[in-house]
Amino acid sequence: HGEVWRAVRSDDARQKQLILKRLHAGSAGMLAGLRERHFGERLRGTPHVARFEDAFEHGGSLWLVFVDEGFSLHDLLYTSSRESGGGAVVVQPSPFWLQLRQASGQAVLRHILRQSFDGLARTHALNITHRDLKPSNVIVCSTCTAAPDAPSAEAE
Repeated sequence: HGEVWRAVRSDDARQKQLILKRLHAGSAGMLAGLRERHFGERLRGTPHVARFEDAFEHGGSLWLVFVDEGFSLHDLLYTSSRESGGGAVVVQPSPFWLQLRQASGQAVLRHILRQSFDGLARTHALNITHRDLKPSNVIVCSTCTAAPDAPSAEAE
């Protein structure tokens, strides 16, 4: 549904790291983007939910702005490479995934799951259902875990 960009807010002395999502007018993703903006505003300040900053329209596109919290769980769990000769992309478990499967990684896994479930419980308490929870929609950072990207969030 559109494009995703990493950005730095240059007019901010702190050089705030941001994620920009661009949704093109007339695309199927535009309606999802409008829902994501609505729920982003409703969930603003909710712990363990992606920090929605702003939304604006420019050049016929809807732009959604979120705080850049880290990397997706998918990016941490898997590595990908092309087969020799430019063939298919091969996805394999990452070293992080292998660590989680060891006894020493269980506390990290529980921490990620606990924060993810807490964010979901808080959204459900507001009668909002995510509808698209998957590793690429869970952001992991050193101090938090957030369930971002609520384009298909739906009021119950």
